[in-house]
Amino acid sequence: MHRLVRVFEPTWQDRSFRKAVEKLNPRERDERANQVASLVKVLQVCAHPVTDPRLQPWRPSAYRGVIQVKGGYLVEYRFPGIMRVIACCFDGSADEYQGLVLLLTITLDHDHERMKKLIRQSSADIARNGQAFLEQGSDEIPEPP
Repeated sequence: MHRLVRVFEPTWQDRSFRKAVEKLNPRERDERANQVASLVKVLQVCAHPVTDPRLQPWRPSAYRGVIQVKGGYLVEYRFPGIMRVIACCFDGSADEYQGLVLLLTITLDHDHERMKKLIRQSSADIARNGQAFLEQGSDEIPEPP
């Protein structure tokens, strides 16, 4: 069984992140994109989005004190250097998936205050996406672009 991984559009790659990416040279941009793609591939097949040993290179940990999401929990994934990804994970089976991972925010400059603000502003929509998955299955979660 696989885990469904989706980008949460309202907060993913916000303006500040896009500006930071523009400052990178093409090689660095490709490297960062490949790093995120590697995480996504492991998240899709992992047994659990925090405790699966295959995720240890990203040192996943609870991302507390931002929002409470019914049926979900926030996780921080660390990349080499200061790049971070925050996701909201929902466990439960729907259709052929054992859970949902919503990729919420990404930062190249370790700006946790910006990420927390984005997450707080969209907390109701994040919760709605998770509940739609848990109650109705993967057909209710938009495909990534």
